Amino acid sequence: MRKLAMVMVAVLATVMSAEEREQIAIGAKAPAFSLVSAVDGKTVAMKPDDGNTKVVIFTCNSCPYAKAFEPRILEIARKFGQQGVRFYLVNSNDTFSETLAEMKSRADEKEYPIPYLKDADSSVARAYGARVTPHVFVV
Repeated sequence: MRKLAMVMVAVLATVMSAEEREQIAIGAKAPAFSLVSAVDGKTVAMKPDDGNTKVVIFTCNSCPYAKAFEPRILEIARKFGQQGVRFYLVNSNDTFSETLAEMKSRADEKEYPIPYLKDADSSVARAYGARVTPHVFVV
């Protein structure tokens, strides 16, 4: 429980206030998803009921706020990933044809320790209620 609390405090520092968000309710079951990884082209599945703590972060290559928070997000992912927390970076903003190569390039350049996934039709972002980047959900 302490691990979850520490992850939540660290991650929630990167999101906007509750008054500005409409998202899945706290305590509600998070939507499962399967998305293509820009790094290796494989499909990655996020299963909310597998018993592991997860952090789903909606981000993109072009947002200045997402870029500004990227070092902090990657630091948190490296630290808590070693403790079993699973992280998923989800890009829902940019068009599919323009960004897979750019996403791979960025992930390689920044040595992402976590999957960088493409939500081509933004259906996962809509399911979570993500409205900005970065927008973070602890599952």
